[in-house]
Amino acid sequence: MSTSAKRLSLRRPGNRVARLALSAIVTALLASVSLSACASRTEPLVQQLANNTQLTSFSFLPESAQGNCGGVPVCSDKFYELAFTAPESVSADRICSQVFALASDLGADGYSRDSHYPTASRLAGNETNATEFCLTSMQTELVNWDATTFYSGMILYVPGVDDGLAKIMTLRHSNDGVYVLTVGFSRDPGRGDNPSNWTYTDAAAQPLTQAELDDANDFAKIAAETMNFATTLIGMSEADAVAAIVAKGYSHRIAERDGKQFALTEDYSPTRINLLVRDNKVFDVWVG
Repeated sequence: MSTSAKRLSLRRPGNRVARLALSAIVTALLASVSLSACASRTEPLVQQLANNTQLTSFSFLPESAQGNCGGVPVCSDKFYELAFTAPESVSADRICSQVFALASDLGADGYSRDSHYPTASRLAGNETNATEFCLTSMQTELVNWDATTFYSGMILYVPGVDDGLAKIMTLRHSNDGVYVLTVGFSRDPGRGDNPSNWTYTDAAAQPLTQAELDDANDFAKIAAETMNFATTLIGMSEADAVAAIVAKGYSHRIAERDGKQFALTEDYSPTRINLLVRDNKVFDVWVG
């Protein structure tokens, strides 16, 4: 066959279709290999926890066993947050007893308020306090400054010494009339918890009290009132906004002017208004 004939044969539609089909097959095979290599591994702990014998008053939520890859289609190790619920009719004593039984089997060594993560009180030496802490957290209804109510939650820290899998157990009493226990973990260090980031103290943890919350509520209420006034400044000239702030007895500072952000101290004041100015007009505000 002549050179020109070879060139002509390469341009024939049949050959082109064959090449495209082969290319598609190769691409599909490569994709299949790639996905199978990255497919999530089966995590034995999921089934182990789902079938636990300690949480007799709880029901396991099967959908929580799916895990997630943090927004990517596939991953080798998912993040799991297994969820269990129990009705409010179950006594707090029984709830805490069952949760601590599971925590003990898993090797938990610390506990704290959910708002104090990752600072934990050691369980060793504080067993009695931990039980009282749980009971108080599950039974004491607290009132926010806006009159909404909630129960303080509890965290149990499981470093995973035996299986190399750190776990965070979170117990809450929801306003929906149920207790909710979640157990979060992942073998992927980028998704799971790292015990080296936890801080331990020998001091016994104390549950959140209404008096403590009231102090914070007063702070939050003042900040909310300040913010309500601050939003009225948007659209004013800088001079008029400052004059209005002074007249109301608030303090202020310029956080940004014409795209330039200024260094600010990290202290917080619920009566200080931070102004963002562009072309001599206030275009945004925040309190703190």
